[in-house]
Amino acid sequence: MIDTGMAFDAPAYLFSKINTAACALKPDAGLCLAAFQRYYYDTVEKRCKVFTWGGCGGVVPFETLEACKSCECNK
Repeated sequence: MIDTGMAFDAPAYLFSKINTAACALKPDAGLCLAAFQRYYYDTVEKRCKVFTWGGCGGVVPFETLEACKSCECNK
């Protein structure tokens, strides 16, 4: 089981499938004007990259670099 920090724990196999899907997501800053540092996995360069998220909407594949780096383990 993986401790998700939520009210329930998720089986490791489920977490890895969700995470693998997130590895293919392309980032989208959204329409708001805040500036939060977030991460995505570049499938061409095979590494995590940072992008600036506006704070609402858009697509945020990963909130932390550590979460993004799990994609590198699934190459």
